[in-house]
Amino acid sequence: MYSNHLTIQHWLTNHAKYTPNKTAIICGKHRLSFEQLNASVNQLIHSLKRAGIKKGDRTLDLYHAMVALSQLS
Repeated sequence: MYSNHLTIQHWLTNHAKYTPNKTAIICGKHRLSFEQLNASVNQLIHSLKRAGIKKGDRTLDLYHAMVALSQLS
């Protein structure tokens, strides 16, 4: 059902399609199924597109966010 050569986007889409109710993420008391995770990822994609961000864009905001997330303790 799954290939070792799938991108994370295809991997998530396949899990959402074939095992939608299986738990994808547990964070504290919160759980997201693959279907819920895929839906929230798609919402974020649409928000980024509305903001004018395209695939391959590298903005300072992206790097600021990555560094900030890595430094959270």
